[in-house]
Amino acid sequence: MRMWSVAVLLVSTVALAQPKQPPTVADLALEKQFRAEVAAVSAHAAAAFDRGTAARDANKLDEALAAYREAEQAAPNVDHPHRRVCGILMMLGRVAEAVPDCERATQLAPESPFDAILLAQVLTMRHGNGDSGRALELARAAHAKLPDDVALQTTACSVFAHENDGADADPCIEHLLAIAPDSVAANYLGAIAAAANGRWTVARDRLAEAKAHGLDDATYQALAGKLDEAERGGSSGHETQLPSTDVLWLALWVLAGWLGAMGVLLVSGYALSRATLRAAARVATARASAGTGTAHERRLRAIYKVVLATSGIYFYVSIPILVAVIAIAGFGAIYVFIAMGTIPVKLVLIIGIVVLGTISAIVRSLFARGVKPDLGDRIDLDREPKLKALISEVAETVGTRPADAVYITPGVDMSVSERVGLWGAVRGKRVERSLVMGLGLFEGMTQIQLRSVLAHEHGHFRNADTAGGGFALVVRRSLFSMIVRIARAGVAGNFNPVWWFLRAYHRIYLNVSQGASRLQEVLADRWAIQAYGSAAFVAGYRHIVSRSVRFEREANAALDEVIRTKRALPNLYNFHPAKPPDEQAALDAIDKELAREPTAYDSHPSSKQRIEWAEALAAHRDPAPGDDDPIWALFENRTELEAKMTAVVRERIRVARKIAIPAQEPAAGT
Repeated sequence: MRMWSVAVLLVSTVALAQPKQPPTVADLALEKQFRAEVAAVSAHAAAAFDRGTAARDANKLDEALAAYREAEQAAPNVDHPHRRVCGILMMLGRVAEAVPDCERATQLAPESPFDAILLAQVLTMRHGNGDSGRALELARAAHAKLPDDVALQTTACSVFAHENDGADADPCIEHLLAIAPDSVAANYLGAIAAAANGRWTVARDRLAEAKAHGLDDATYQALAGKLDEAERGGSSGHETQLPSTDVLWLALWVLAGWLGAMGVLLVSGYALSRATLRAAARVATARASAGTGTAHERRLRAIYKVVLATSGIYFYVSIPILVAVIAIAGFGAIYVFIAMGTIPVKLVLIIGIVVLGTISAIVRSLFARGVKPDLGDRIDLDREPKLKALISEVAETVGTRPADAVYITPGVDMSVSERVGLWGAVRGKRVERSLVMGLGLFEGMTQIQLRSVLAHEHGHFRNADTAGGGFALVVRRSLFSMIVRIARAGVAGNFNPVWWFLRAYHRIYLNVSQGASRLQEVLADRWAIQAYGSAAFVAGYRHIVSRSVRFEREANAALDEVIRTKRALPNLYNFHPAKPPDEQAALDAIDKELAREPTAYDSHPSSKQRIEWAEALAAHRDPAPGDDDPIWALFENRTELEAKMTAVVRERIRVARKIAIPAQEPAAGT
């Protein structure tokens, strides 16, 4: 009956959540080192690596995969992009596809414990012929190289336990307890391991440690009682009672209703997305409705709000169900072994790790916090009266209040937002409207193009697209945090029912939320078209697509040359590299973006759709004086602004790559 004690202990893992730990200084330094090693080979690879990391952190796993693949191609002999591709594929559940990239990473850096432990993890998940021995070998090597890395050691213990290797699992758990003595999870696993080996005193001590570091008293008392019963060999004279038939039927109905609700959300999201595209294509009706939308489109917006709110509530209601599902699944698996008359100790330990890791990830994800975005460098509109006047004119044309603050960034950003703190909202403080403009878009942009673009952005203000939305962001942040934590805990795979749900729900939520975003963009486009005509909208949109492609290539070429030749960079925006970017490649990339077909998970309509709809509306506007004047005529000091944004770029490179680029060439003779 000793093994039964382990089975019983696994049922009570629900209380084992730990507080969220911020990244350590060592973690941040390590990430900078990885990025610097990529950048040392290719600035393009580093830029793609950065995009991949940003997409991964934004829960856009497909975009992250594409960006890391691009980094792989630009720096094929650096292990970090290969490892990141492997990790993203693993998070997507595409384990078989992940193995070759992990293998490549370990070939490039055979001494890297990070590459080795990730490959061990995916081999364990794939569990093919010969994978077990290889996974153990890799995990042992990584375990020995970084004995003080808690995350790596936890993964190593998981691999050892999964591969049923007690010779490594037991000392690994002991070591984990030594380096993380305050961890509830480590002490709980230590209690399981001790109980499995009949070390009852040690098991109780570790259980007491778990209680001291956060295990609630009720769970502690229940576990302690079960430990006593297990030590007595089940001498209480009765068998553990299974739930009654009524309880099982109730659980079945709850589960069926829960899955049915997810199906309804999936169908609703798909139907709304299709209805949005059909409504946007009804040009004749849309022409008269302007940016407020037709009556049908306004109904769609209202329905989207309800479905988005329902999707978020469904997610949080699902959390206790997820905890129950994983706990019952673990108990059920162990009960099968009991019914068969045997309990495989190492397999029971694996089940415990899966249950514990999953529940910990679920609970900790609820407290994931967002990072306040850096909008850029705020400019003083009183010093830029022409720009201020143009923004006010655009806002008046659209029929809304203008942006209160304008921020400039070095790149190709163009967006709006509204911000006010919780206490400010309670006091009725006016929400600050912010406009973000990327300096990389300015080259070649005319004032009529800028007016049309700003009319689109103020259309978002007019339609209240930027107001609220906090609940949806919290849901997305918690969902992404849960996916990442489960993957990092090494319990993401087809064996985990929670992982099934998260993958399915992630697609459903993206379908619904991105569909709502597409409708917002369609209506904001209409404001711009109504205000300044179809021709101005198409010209402004084509300019943004073109500059987005060209600026990245131009900036990368300039920075590559400056770093390679150790030159100064006073102004990124008028620097002409000796080897300019391939013009034909840039044209091909622009044409590709303009012809791209839409997908169900796009947050915006495709470029092709937006241009076709704008041209079909055929809104006319007579030319006005100053339409073709450059955007730079609105600014008092172009050189000062370009120098300031160049300084931002130099600082980012200094921080990320530890490379100091001077602002000016040294004086002769110095």
